[in-house]
Amino acid sequence: MRTAMRASTFVVSGLCALSMMVGMGAIPSSAVEARGPNQASIEDLHLALEDLKKVDPDSVEGDISEEALTDEYSRGGLVAYGKPNGCSTPKSLDKAAKKWNKVFKSVCNSHDKCYSKNSSKDRKTCDKDFRSSMYNVCGFRKDMKTCKKVANVYYAGVRAGGWRTYEGKGKNN
Repeated sequence: MRTAMRASTFVVSGLCALSMMVGMGAIPSSAVEARGPNQASIEDLHLALEDLKKVDPDSVEGDISEEALTDEYSRGGLVAYGKPNGCSTPKSLDKAAKKWNKVFKSVCNSHDKCYSKNSSKDRKTCDKDFRSSMYNVCGFRKDMKTCKKVANVYYAGVRAGGWRTYEGKGKNN
């Protein structure tokens, strides 16, 4: 009986400590993130959309507030896949997506493969490689400044919503 009580006390203590560490951000947890989009990522997406709107006002439409973006991501409004299907974008970027999804299609397809079951990369690495590849595409364009702003929006979008569709063998971070 004593051994069982000690074991349960140890388990409860461990769970409390783990819970506190996750709550303080000391341990990244995909289980915490799996409840919904990370608010810091939503804020980054909002700021990237605002930034793009400054250089290309016609490319962003609709409500791009953090509340609207959180709602869109929470409802599964942006769905990415672990198999190549081109680019997925927030609704507020629908107008610009007609152009930019074509520009970034091969990069988006590579990113989709990185999220697939056969990938051993962590999600964060996939996303950083995604942004880097988009920047490489932008480096050869006359509209490089706008292109990089759009790349930032796409990157912020996968950081905010990619947790839902990542199937790789690495960390879903």
